[in-house]
Amino acid sequence: MSDLLTEFRDHLAGVTGLTVGSNLFAGHMPDQSGLACGLFVTGGRTAPDNTAWRYTNIQVKVLAPPDDYDAGRILVFTIYAWYWGATNFTLPNYHVYYTRPIQPPYQLGLDERGRMEWVFNLEVMNRDKV
Repeated sequence: MSDLLTEFRDHLAGVTGLTVGSNLFAGHMPDQSGLACGLFVTGGRTAPDNTAWRYTNIQVKVLAPPDDYDAGRILVFTIYAWYWGATNFTLPNYHVYYTRPIQPPYQLGLDERGRMEWVFNLEVMNRDKV
Protein backbone atom coordinates (compact mmCIF):
# COMPACT_ATOMS: atom_id res chain seq x y z
CA MET A 1 0.00 0.00 0.00
CA SER A 2 1.22 3.50 -0.84
CA ASP A 3 1.58 6.02 1.96
CA LEU A 4 -0.83 8.93 2.40
CA LEU A 5 1.77 11.60 1.62
CA THR A 6 2.66 10.03 -1.74
CA GLU A 7 -1.00 9.67 -2.70
CA PHE A 8 -1.72 13.22 -1.57
CA ARG A 9 1.19 14.43 -3.73
CA ASP A 10 -0.20 12.57 -6.74
CA HIS A 11 -3.66 14.04 -6.10
CA LEU A 12 -2.17 17.53 -5.89
CA ALA A 13 -0.45 16.99 -9.26
CA GLY A 14 -3.88 16.47 -10.82
CA VAL A 15 -5.27 19.58 -9.13
CA THR A 16 -2.39 21.95 -9.90
CA GLY A 17 -0.75 20.63 -13.06
CA LEU A 18 2.59 20.34 -11.25
CA THR A 19 4.80 17.40 -12.25
CA VAL A 20 5.82 14.76 -9.70
CA GLY A 21 9.61 14.56 -9.47
CA SER A 22 10.10 17.79 -11.42
CA ASN A 23 8.45 20.51 -9.32
CA LEU A 24 6.25 18.53 -6.92
CA PHE A 25 7.72 16.41 -4.14
CA ALA A 26 6.71 14.43 -1.04
CA GLY A 27 8.96 14.16 2.00
CA HIS A 28 11.85 16.07 0.46
CA MET A 29 12.62 18.98 -1.87
CA PRO A 30 15.71 18.77 -4.01
CA ASP A 31 17.80 21.90 -4.37
CA GLN A 32 16.59 23.60 -7.53
CA SER A 33 16.01 27.11 -8.78
CA GLY A 34 12.50 27.03 -10.26
CA LEU A 35 8.99 27.11 -8.85
CA ALA A 36 8.42 24.01 -6.70
CA CYS A 37 6.11 22.53 -4.07
CA GLY A 38 6.92 20.03 -1.34
CA LEU A 39 4.67 18.15 1.07
CA PHE A 40 5.78 17.00 4.51
CA VAL A 41 4.01 15.12 7.30
CA THR A 42 4.47 17.22 10.42
CA GLY A 43 2.37 15.28 12.92
CA GLY A 44 -1.06 13.91 13.55
CA ARG A 45 -3.17 11.83 15.86
CA THR A 46 -5.67 9.02 15.85
CA ALA A 47 -9.35 9.53 16.50
CA PRO A 48 -10.16 9.75 20.22
CA ASP A 49 -12.89 7.12 19.93
CA ASN A 50 -10.49 4.51 18.45
CA THR A 51 -12.18 4.45 15.07
CA ALA A 52 -10.15 3.90 11.93
CA TRP A 53 -9.99 7.65 11.25
CA ARG A 54 -6.66 9.47 11.51
CA TYR A 55 -5.84 13.16 11.59
CA THR A 56 -2.64 13.71 9.65
CA ASN A 57 -0.94 17.11 9.55
CA ILE A 58 0.69 17.98 6.24
CA GLN A 59 2.83 21.03 5.58
CA VAL A 60 2.68 22.51 2.09
CA LYS A 61 5.84 24.41 1.16
CA VAL A 62 6.23 26.48 -2.02
CA LEU A 63 9.50 27.91 -3.29
CA ALA A 64 9.76 30.48 -6.09
CA PRO A 65 12.68 32.26 -7.72
CA PRO A 66 13.16 35.79 -6.37
CA ASP A 67 12.14 37.27 -9.73
CA ASP A 68 8.85 35.31 -9.79
CA TYR A 69 7.16 36.25 -6.51
CA ASP A 70 3.68 36.22 -8.09
CA ALA A 71 4.01 32.63 -9.35
CA GLY A 72 4.83 31.38 -5.85
CA ARG A 73 2.09 33.42 -4.19
CA ILE A 74 -0.51 32.30 -6.73
CA LEU A 75 0.50 28.65 -6.41
CA VAL A 76 0.40 28.53 -2.60
CA PHE A 77 -2.97 30.31 -2.45
CA THR A 78 -4.38 28.08 -5.21
CA ILE A 79 -3.45 24.97 -3.22
CA TYR A 80 -4.80 26.53 -0.03
CA ALA A 81 -8.11 27.43 -1.70
CA TRP A 82 -8.54 23.96 -3.16
CA TYR A 83 -7.99 22.22 0.15
CA TRP A 84 -10.02 24.71 2.20
CA GLY A 85 -13.00 22.59 3.19
CA ALA A 86 -12.46 19.83 0.61
CA THR A 87 -14.57 16.89 1.76
CA ASN A 88 -15.24 13.28 0.92
CA PHE A 89 -12.76 12.44 -1.79
CA THR A 90 -10.81 9.27 -2.34
CA LEU A 91 -7.22 8.50 -3.10
CA PRO A 92 -6.15 5.05 -4.35
CA ASN A 93 -5.82 3.59 -0.83
CA TYR A 94 -7.41 6.23 1.43
CA HIS A 95 -10.71 7.95 1.97
CA VAL A 96 -10.34 11.62 2.92
CA TYR A 97 -13.25 12.88 4.99
CA TYR A 98 -11.99 16.46 5.06
CA THR A 99 -8.98 18.72 4.70
CA ARG A 100 -8.73 21.80 6.86
CA PRO A 101 -5.93 24.36 6.73
CA ILE A 102 -4.62 25.09 10.22
CA GLN A 103 -3.59 28.60 9.18
CA PRO A 104 -3.46 30.58 5.92
CA PRO A 105 -0.28 30.61 3.85
CA TYR A 106 2.44 32.87 5.09
CA GLN A 107 5.71 33.92 3.57
CA LEU A 108 8.79 32.92 5.51
CA GLY A 109 10.99 35.27 3.51
CA LEU A 110 13.98 34.16 1.50
CA ASP A 111 15.62 30.78 1.94
CA GLU A 112 19.40 30.25 1.93
CA ARG A 113 19.42 30.36 -1.90
CA GLY A 114 17.43 33.57 -2.15
CA ARG A 115 14.14 31.91 -3.16
CA MET A 116 10.79 33.13 -1.85
CA GLU A 117 9.34 30.60 0.59
CA TRP A 118 5.69 30.14 1.65
CA VAL A 119 4.15 27.49 3.89
CA PHE A 120 0.86 26.46 5.39
CA ASN A 121 -0.22 23.43 7.38
CA LEU A 122 -3.37 21.46 6.97
CA GLU A 123 -5.13 18.69 8.83
CA VAL A 124 -6.32 15.73 6.78
CA MET A 125 -8.94 13.47 8.35
CA ASN A 126 -8.46 10.12 6.61
CA ARG A 127 -8.73 6.37 6.88
CA ASP A 128 -7.75 3.37 4.83
CA LYS A 129 -10.14 2.76 1.98
CA VAL A 130 -12.44 -0.17 2.75
